[in-house]
Amino acid sequence: MAPIADNSGWSLLDRGGRLEALDRDECRRLLGSSNIGCLGYCTDAGPRIVPMSYTLVSERLIFRIGREAEASGHLYRSS
Repeated sequence: MAPIADNSGWSLLDRGGRLEALDRDECRRLLGSSNIGCLGYCTDAGPRIVPMSYTLVSERLIFRIGREAEASGHLYRSS
């Protein structure tokens, strides 16, 4: 995992954190190790991060969410 080079403006990094670019295998390993995570998206009122349950099926993340939930408008729906 290689650190991302240009990290200017990230307050987490200012506090000693870091960003890392993950390769495909590492992403799949991490996503497959749990079924609960966080979904982040932007709204007119600012960024939102909400807990979300999911499952990894082949190459897709499937989220469990109510149709009326705010986050549902920020997810891609396949037919």
